Parts: sequence; structure tokens; C-alpha cells
Amino acid sequence: QTRMTDRPAPRFRYQLLIFTLTRLVLNTGTRMFYPFLSTFQRGLGVDLVAMSAALSIRSLAGAISPFISPLADRKGRKLSMLLGLGTFAAGAGLMTLFPGFPAFVAALSLGFLGMFVFMSAMQAYVADTTPFDRRALALSISEMGWSLSFIFGMPVIGALLQYFDWSAPFPFLLGLTLVMMALVIIFVPNTRPPGSDEERQRSSFKVVLASPAALAGLAVCLCMVAANETITVVFGLWMEDAFGLQLAALGFASAVIGAAELGGESSGAALVDRLGKRRAVYGGLCLVTTMVLILPWMKFNLYAALAALFIFYLSFEFTFMGILPVMTELLPAARGAVMGAMVASFSLGRMFGDLLSPWIYRFGFRANTLAAAALILLAAYAFSRIKVKSD
Repeated sequence: QTRMTDRPAPRFRYQLLIFTLTRLVLNTGTRMFYPFLSTFQRGLGVDLVAMSAALSIRSLAGAISPFISPLADRKGRKLSMLLGLGTFAAGAGLMTLFPGFPAFVAALSLGFLGMFVFMSAMQAYVADTTPFDRRALALSISEMGWSLSFIFGMPVIGALLQYFDWSAPFPFLLGLTLVMMALVIIFVPNTRPPGSDEERQRSSFKVVLASPAALAGLAVCLCMVAANETITVVFGLWMEDAFGLQLAALGFASAVIGAAELGGESSGAALVDRLGKRRAVYGGLCLVTTMVLILPWMKFNLYAALAALFIFYLSFEFTFMGILPVMTELLPAARGAVMGAMVASFSLGRMFGDLLSPWIYRFGFRANTLAAAALILLAAYAFSRIKVKSD
């Protein structure tokens, strides 16, 4: 099994590149519905209520992943990665062959589930392959597919929608996913996860629920994602109310968020291992809390607000880059199960934030920022209950 020491082995660098590109493809497929929601809505001939219902069903698919992800511990990471990619490809294939609303709902759900299954197995593999004191670097590089999907993936999707039709992204994503599957088959070995055979066979969602440290880690992830959504869902409304420049402000904000996400992943790759995971996480939490509290005071100037948003999203992503390697080390023999539960906690946190945010916004944007700060403090408390391995 490959090990990363001071510098990654050449073969592992190729694997890391494949993982990053795969995340780019999968995240493009799952994020494209936000900026182009109206285009898909018109193409399908449905109203906003039906589209919202489809997106809600998609979110529920994430709750299934903890019951599938332990397969990565029992049968190997590669098999689970291929299962995730195959599930994503099945969704894109349905829309390619039967472009209509029922296939669209199925494609949304299969795409989300496939992304989560691949992501948890891939992160477990990276954790198996890298020592803890270098793990944040490798995981941060693979996470760059998230921000790159916004920076590079969305313009490609926009061009496909403009020059072809509303269903054109699905065969395009299907082809890219099949290419990624071939690369995983060729370049990723079918290594055995750590631990004894008995430990691997016991890996399940129940093992995660029986671990206080794992539960604390899941609480950290849920609270952080909910805090992020509490701001993300309404910041466009706030900018419209504050500046009266909806299209211009949201256009700027989209670019700012994508750049901030990439900046957070890059700074995480460069600094988390050097600072130490605990120091990096607490430092990031302090910065996130500070920025979220000062956001309402930035309404005097659009560029000041965008700068504050940039630092908020950058520090959030940096904090997550510190949390992620800690999650991989909580139950090494059940890493697949833990990472599957983690991505499910993302879905629950996102659903909670989506429901909470519009209701709170009736009391003003400052109420959203106070709620987000409270959730971040809850995340900090939960993180304090985890004993972080020395690095």
C-alpha cells in the first residue's frame, strides 16, 4: 500500500489528480441546478413548487449513504468508489435516454447519492494512504474539485445550455463520469482497509452511533453546514435589500464565493498540517464567527460586503479542511462508515439551515448572523469533546 511521507509517491499524485477531477465532475453535476434552476424548470415544463420538491427528494437521498458507505470498509475502497460513480452515471443516463420530469427526479437523487458514496470511499482511501501529519494536504487537494466545479464547471454547463438545450449537460456528464470510472479502475488499487477482518466486517452505521467521538464529530459537521446555509440562503436577499443591485451584486458574489472556496482549500492544504489540526480548527472557528458577526455592518458599501463574504467563506472552508482529517482518524477500521455518516450530516445540516434561514430572515439579516454564530459556537463545543490525535 502506498504511503505518503514528506512528498507523495508519483502514483499517489496521479490518483489524487484523478480524485480531484472526479470531484470536479460530480460537483458540477450536483451544483448546476442552483444557478440554472429556471432553465431546467422551463425545459421540463414544471413550476417552482415541483422543482423545489425534486430538490428536497434529492437531499433525502443523502440520508441513505450511511447505510451504503460501510461497504468501503468491508469490501474495499475501490469497489465503493466505482459503485458511487456507477450510481451517478445511472442518473445521468436516465436523463439522457428519457428526458422528462420523473427521470429528472431520479437523476437528481441518484446523482446526489452517487457523489456521497464516492466521496466517503475516496476520503477513506486518502486517509488510508497518508499519515495523519500530512493528511490535510492530500484531503484539501481532493476537495478542490468542489470550488473548481463552480469556477470552471458552471461556465461549461452554461455554454451547453446556451448552444444546445436544457438536457445537454446530462450526456456530457455521463461521458465524463465513464471516463473517471475507467481511470479509477486503471490507477486505483483494490487495497484492504486498516484493521482486522473482524473489525472491518463489524463496520456499520451502528458502530458510528456507538462512538461518542464520532457523534461529536458529526455534530460539528452538522452545525457548521447549518451555519453556512443560514447565511448562504439569504445573502442574496440581503444584498438586494441593502444595495438594490440584485443582478450585479449576485454576479459579483458568485465569483467571490467560488474564489473564497478555492482560497480556503488552498490555505488548508498549505497550513493545516503545519499548524496542527486543533489549532487550525479553533483559529478558523474564531475567524468565521468574527466575520459572520460583522457582515450586517458592511451594508454601507457593496465591496466591503463582498470582502467580508470572501473572508467568511474562505475561513469556513479552511476550518472544514482542519475538521476533515480529524474525522478520518476517529474510527480507522470504520472510516468508510464514518465518512458516509459525515456526508449524511451535511445533508441534514443543509436541510436544517434551508428551513431555518428564511424564517429567521423575517427578523432581519442580523438575526441570521446571530443564529449562524450560535451554531458555530455549538460546533466549537462539540469539537472540544473530541480528542485530536497529536500532530
